[in-house]
Amino acid sequence: MDLIDDPRSPNFSAIFEIPGLRNSDISVQIQEGHLIVCGERRPPYLQTILSQPSPPDSEAVSKDASEHMEVDSPASQAVRVPVQELRFGTFQRNIPIPKGIKEKDVSASLADGMLTVTWPRLSPAAVSSSLSPPARTIGSASPPTSAVTAGTALQ
Repeated sequence: MDLIDDPRSPNFSAIFEIPGLRNSDISVQIQEGHLIVCGERRPPYLQTILSQPSPPDSEAVSKDASEHMEVDSPASQAVRVPVQELRFGTFQRNIPIPKGIKEKDVSASLADGMLTVTWPRLSPAAVSSSLSPPARTIGSASPPTSAVTAGTALQ
């Protein structure tokens, strides 16, 4: 994952490398001040074999196929994976985001195996309150300061 912080942009972006997944394989949520991206990537060769019809008297998949990646086909030939470098299974990433960000404030797009998730630096409520002039106290010698400044929202 890359987290993109361009000070010229009002948004943060996170880019995830997730080849072979469809939109239906991925979930993007906001929970308790965190962006949560989770999903599952399944081995395509196992899905293909499991979808083939098996003879009524034979077992299509060995009991421990997921552990050894050895699957019996209807022709009683084992599919082997002598080199396994690809990662499969469930995944989850939690990224802290500014308070007040809602799911409606987040956009996500999936293209060519790259998931890009974008959210505002500040919640829309914080942006609108920072645009209104600050209240000044009579007799205050120091200039008013903003409670949250750009660039510190994720710290």
